[in-house]
Amino acid sequence: MNLADIEQVIVFDGECGLCNRFVRFAVKIQPKRDIKFLSSQSQPGEALLNELARDLQPSTVLLISPNSLLEKSGAVFSFLKQAKRPWCWLRIFQVLPKFISDGIYNFIAKNRHLIFKKSQSCSIDPKVQERILDDEDIDWSAWLTPHS
Repeated sequence: MNLADIEQVIVFDGECGLCNRFVRFAVKIQPKRDIKFLSSQSQPGEALLNELARDLQPSTVLLISPNSLLEKSGAVFSFLKQAKRPWCWLRIFQVLPKFISDGIYNFIAKNRHLIFKKSQSCSIDPKVQERILDDEDIDWSAWLTPHS
């Protein structure tokens, strides 16, 4: 698969009910088709995480673009910057120090399975499915330059 037509990829926990709801919500509030989603448990997701050589928990959401890799609250705030109103206004919380916003993120991530059921598989809306990357032959090399 050629990544030239993709601006960003959001890597999410495909077994998490909250994360799956986030993806459906994200497609609704961010209609740009050049933002794609990738489950960290999929074959290309596991390959990407191996290539990144980072010790990441499945609860960590990543936002990857050709020259940047953001995680946790940084990924969420960057995504919200591109969202339709009124959702983009949630970025006001970006004024919080990173240790606080990541602390809130970590608390939610740690307790997400208590609040939302673990998702084994679910029916996927066609609008969401067309934005999910599932090609096993993705060449990430152009994107895996040193990240900021």
